Amino acid sequence: MVSILLLSNHNSHSIFAMSTPILAPEGPYIVGQHKSVKDGVTLRHRIVFWAAQTGDIPHVAAALALDPFVDVIILYTTSMQANADAANDTFLNACAASRLPPGPQPDSTVLKYPWARVRLVQCTSDEETLEIFSGLKPKQVQGKTFVNIGKACWHTFDKVKPRFQKDLKLWTYETSVKPKDSKDDKAREDKIYEYPSITPVGSTELIAMLFKTGTYPGGFYDFVGHALGSPKVSQVDISDWAAKRFAKTAFRLPAPGATAQKMKILLLWSRYSGQNTDSGYNPEGDSDPVGQSELIKFGRDLGFTVLTIGHDASWATSQQNEAAHGDIHLGEFWNEASTPQIPNPFLDKGRPGQTSFYVSLARNHNVVQIGQKTGGMDNAALVGIPTIYIEDVKSPSNFRMKMWVSVLRYTGAEVSRPPTILGKYLRALTEDETRALRDRERAFGMSPEKVRKEVKEKAKNWAAQAKVTPGRILLPSNLVFQPSYISNTISFISSGIGITAIITTQLE
Repeated sequence: MVSILLLSNHNSHSIFAMSTPILAPEGPYIVGQHKSVKDGVTLRHRIVFWAAQTGDIPHVAAALALDPFVDVIILYTTSMQANADAANDTFLNACAASRLPPGPQPDSTVLKYPWARVRLVQCTSDEETLEIFSGLKPKQVQGKTFVNIGKACWHTFDKVKPRFQKDLKLWTYETSVKPKDSKDDKAREDKIYEYPSITPVGSTELIAMLFKTGTYPGGFYDFVGHALGSPKVSQVDISDWAAKRFAKTAFRLPAPGATAQKMKILLLWSRYSGQNTDSGYNPEGDSDPVGQSELIKFGRDLGFTVLTIGHDASWATSQQNEAAHGDIHLGEFWNEASTPQIPNPFLDKGRPGQTSFYVSLARNHNVVQIGQKTGGMDNAALVGIPTIYIEDVKSPSNFRMKMWVSVLRYTGAEVSRPPTILGKYLRALTEDETRALRDRERAFGMSPEKVRKEVKEKAKNWAAQAKVTPGRILLPSNLVFQPSYISNTISFISSGIGITAIITTQLE
């Protein structure tokens, strides 16, 4: 049984039980364009989000802030309650910052309950989550490998069709507007419409499109920084925290109006979440402490102060993890205890609190960030920090992030193989072996721990026989990396065996 939690109890007079939904046309659809090409009707769109996909949170949040006619549904089980709550808080914060265009809006886009832009759906099992998630995804289009927006595909699944026909709240929204011919100001005409569905990848595409075409008070990065930041974390509090937390260093984050010496900072991210647990997502995309220590040396040799951010690797030794800490190690600063000596303004503030830190960092210093692609990096990129993300050539998300390359201050550095032993092993599998592994994982639903444990053991044996080592691949011996600061421009040009990256961006 699905439990649907709206953000208010004001839905007691819901029309869902008595109205026939107005179905969305078959398409085609384009993200950011709400008026149907086929019949001219204007519809709201909705992103389908699974709570385990924490790396997608900044993408979805920015899309909600930038497009006031985009909503989101969060699917989760009790084991994902904390993730769902964190996503919910971030998405509500983003919705509060969004702005409607001037003038009257089409009746078909006026929500009866504005808080229904974010809808939480608690599922009873992983299997139920997968069933609903799969049913709400956009239908595939012949000739296209990926479809980011479209009519939900449950219409074509006879097995699940009765469930969706019964639970209209899973795929529709309510509107309430004054009838055009009514003289009664209190009169309302209620209707329900079907949402076209957007994938989280579609939110990435939407951001790129609106970056190029939108107009925002103070500019794109200021607008998104406000939308994704926390109103509960002031820049004054951040300044006070940094002065105390890093008292033995020159690193400071002065509040607006104050100044401090700008530092040339390389913000190095670690991404170990794919392997730190046996249920981690995308283990091939993880960092390795050996590769991280190489990147630290890389940055220091070029005159950077290296800030490292993120948790340690559970599979590494304490010495390896320590070597992967930079000149200043931020760690998971947002989770550190708050004490009378060092009050932590980020504690319990989630991603919005972290975003407020990135805003301060970007304003006060010359910063470039680098690391295996992770949601935290994307968060910082969305507030203007120039970004070089590292992914191997076979990464399935390469195509996704290329939407931001040359649009935002964002570019990719492709490596021939992932830096970790497990990542190298998984990429060395044949297509048939990879397909068989994915099929085995799917047989365990959304909890593939048993399969992952077996694979990790196989990877260790494979590495020992093939004499494969972690790291190294990130930094070929003939790599050239030349930073220059000229007229407030940062240019990074890298070339070498296995890795290439170019980023040129104006700093505001």
